[in-house]
Amino acid sequence: MMKMKSLLLAATLTLAFAASAQIPTPVIDLKCNAGDFAALQDVSANKCQVVLKNQDLMEWSDGPAGKTIAFKNENIEAKQKRAELALRLPQGFDSTKGFTLLFNFKTPADYQYKKRYQLLHYAQGVDTVTGFSLFVYWRSITLRYGTASKKGISTKATEIPIRPDTWYDVAVTYDGKRAAIYINGKLAAEATDAVIPMPKMRNPTLFVGGTGATGAGYGFSGIISKVQLYDRALTADEVADIE
Repeated sequence: MMKMKSLLLAATLTLAFAASAQIPTPVIDLKCNAGDFAALQDVSANKCQVVLKNQDLMEWSDGPAGKTIAFKNENIEAKQKRAELALRLPQGFDSTKGFTLLFNFKTPADYQYKKRYQLLHYAQGVDTVTGFSLFVYWRSITLRYGTASKKGISTKATEIPIRPDTWYDVAVTYDGKRAAIYINGKLAAEATDAVIPMPKMRNPTLFVGGTGATGAGYGFSGIISKVQLYDRALTADEVADIE
């Protein structure tokens, strides 16, 4: 009997270890539900620097897991200061080799579909980009990418429309050729010939909620509760397991 129990315990531990070994680890893991700006941090092993820009345009609001950050940019397309988060990317991160972004956001109640709501930005440029830029526009989510480019992929508003006052779980994956957008676990857009270069930045930074804190560009109005970055393309099953 004791031998049987030992065998069962060993089998259970082996399975548990195998399952844990398969869980991917983010290189940035920003959970925006601290309820305290001073406590906002990257909880990944890299502990990347997080800078709050124009904090006076942010506040805490109810989210899926406690209080989370609400961006209060009134005119998201104006040449004015904008609330955003700047995440210093870990040394060695190379977007050309593949990555995955997991992102959770809520549109504002007064969502205006003809305006551009900036979600994430890792690029030089604003409308024409070198790198990639993720935003909401015309009830769709667009991933713009390339070198001095306006090309990209967009979700179909006829299939998964972006609506006011609604939460969305978004995943963006790139494996060096294929770029894809998933919304709430469903494949919503893809391209098999994507080329996403590294922008030339002295300090590579992922911007959350804006293309820049001041000047010409775009911002975000709404709530953001999670940003996770992985240094490889996750499979659809891996994304589903994490979310």
